[in-house]
Amino acid sequence: MTTITLTGSSGLVGSNILKALIPLLDSQPDTRVRLADRSLKANALNGQRMNMSFVKFDFEDPSTWAAALEGTTTLFLLRPPQIADVKAVFNPLMEVIEAAEVQHIVFLSVQGAPETSIIPHHKIERLIIDSGIPYTFLRPAYFMQNFLGNLRKDLVKYRHIYVPAGSTPISLIDVRDLGEVAAQVLAHPDQYLNQGFDLTSDQRLSFEQMANIISKQTGQYIRYHNAWLVPFILHRLIQSDSFGLSLVMALLHYAPRWRAPSPLTDEVLRITGHAPTTFDEFARRDLTYVHDEDKKRIRT
Repeated sequence: MTTITLTGSSGLVGSNILKALIPLLDSQPDTRVRLADRSLKANALNGQRMNMSFVKFDFEDPSTWAAALEGTTTLFLLRPPQIADVKAVFNPLMEVIEAAEVQHIVFLSVQGAPETSIIPHHKIERLIIDSGIPYTFLRPAYFMQNFLGNLRKDLVKYRHIYVPAGSTPISLIDVRDLGEVAAQVLAHPDQYLNQGFDLTSDQRLSFEQMANIISKQTGQYIRYHNAWLVPFILHRLIQSDSFGLSLVMALLHYAPRWRAPSPLTDEVLRITGHAPTTFDEFARRDLTYVHDEDKKRIRT
């Protein structure tokens, strides 16, 4: 019996992995999927499908770790954004993972992690390598779905993108494509052991170019405002982000201005068999809320 334990299963990445994983495992009746999350309610429906079960797992509650990981063959591991202290959380967590005799760790890292020693993902990758447990590192580019989350309010309320990104073009990834890649790795782990994969679409875009594409696809004029660093952090705080998350958001958008352009790869095509989603396709499919909110405002 193979057991895949999926941390963060109710989140954006976890839910997309689960959606892609279910059909792949139809031909693997001896594989069980364990949804490891701190919220039972979030996973109640998913737990009724296939060979699935729910187990409570909270990164900030070590008492939940051992039971959740017991019997795990392959572990999908991510880092919750609020956890920055790798030593305090992931060092002891790795000890529990080793004690559970996990055979394979699929870690959700970020593009550029091996070269960027100041970010937590770099440190976690090193911990996993040093453990000797076979691994696969998924290193996605900038999530297109940030426009459905952290950047949504600015689009709806102010019709602009306000980030400290300058004119630097960045590589992007649709989380649905990431979910399909992760599902393939989890379903066929032997093909991807001890490898790292940068996951991108086939285009680099600046935020001004993204604003133009959103304008075209939604019929609503969206401007790009290049933010100064400190005003951007204050802006995020006013929007009720924590100080830690505000700093992470600032670094996410500001750091690429001082690095070499992030590479584009064909890993999505190679692993899933289909070309990655373009930003035009994403905007046409998922950013209709910009137009819908405008109609709602007119009606009221």
